[in-house]
Amino acid sequence: MDKLKPCPFCGTKAHFIEKDKQWDVGCYTDDCYLRFGAEWCMETKEEIAELWNNRIPILLTDVEKTSSYDEV
Repeated sequence: MDKLKPCPFCGTKAHFIEKDKQWDVGCYTDDCYLRFGAEWCMETKEEIAELWNNRIPILLTDVEKTSSYDEV
């Protein structure tokens, strides 16, 4: 499973990033939070793709309902 879902923050295409013999995922948008990667480094592309594609997104409406990110 090497196909990646789009970036959850900007919606652009995601790509694999090699970091110190491990793999991470990032996007191509210059001003996006994940442009340099999610910092979830795994040993294989398959592992990082599974983690990236199966993440649970935090909805903006959920964050807006709380007074701090710690409560989400």
